[in-house]
Amino acid sequence: MTEHHGHPRQEVATACRIVGRKLGSTGHVSARIDDREMYLRCRGENEAGLAYADTPSVRRMDFDGNGPLIGTYRLPHELPLHGEVYKARPDAQAVVHAHPYSVLLCGLVGVEFRPVFGGYQPPTLRIALDGVPVYDRVTQTITNRELALEMLDAMGDRNLVLLRGHGVVTTGRSVRAATQLALRFEHLAEITWQLVLSGQYGDVPDIPDIDRRRYGPEREGAPVESGVVEVAEGGEWLRHIRELEAAGGVPSAASGDE
Repeated sequence: MTEHHGHPRQEVATACRIVGRKLGSTGHVSARIDDREMYLRCRGENEAGLAYADTPSVRRMDFDGNGPLIGTYRLPHELPLHGEVYKARPDAQAVVHAHPYSVLLCGLVGVEFRPVFGGYQPPTLRIALDGVPVYDRVTQTITNRELALEMLDAMGDRNLVLLRGHGVVTTGRSVRAATQLALRFEHLAEITWQLVLSGQYGDVPDIPDIDRRRYGPEREGAPVESGVVEVAEGGEWLRHIRELEAAGGVPSAASGDE
């Protein structure tokens, strides 16, 4: 990990606060420790929602939720969503689950996410270029292994899956990457939904092939990860940190796994 906000537990707590402020008050974030264990945000006695997650609420456990240090914290009902991803996807170093509003709306009506813009925000465009896999079991929460495996089947080798009538799951090679992918996907959904409301979405052309080649994952030097171009982890993440700092909302560090 890197500089400040870099310990895995603190990074997960920070991501929770960012997700809570930008994508809704519910959900959870986790980070892989090794091939057996993860850090996962749990609920404590003074639960105030995702936007106020603190570092002690991020607990160490195995992929099935077993661990001596869970203490008085309650595991998320959707723990299998995280554990089964890590078991099936050795490339996944983090998992974010959130309930973004525009993603929900687009998913409910089955809107296609089309590549209609380019230089405005290329990393977000690439989500549309790759296409968005959908887990179509409407409204179902991922509370057991069977459902998690169904979700993984829909997700395939991608780092993103829309849970129709529910939310989104993203993975990545870091907490920052998985978080920023979730944020960018909601931004794509916001743009898409506004175009749908305009009544002119069907009249907006997709970008031409020359720009698909320019912005797509096949472009020279593009860092590609499991079918989704890895999002940049630098300046954009620091901007989120600065926003948290300005609001007095950066989680403090915690030592060890207490």
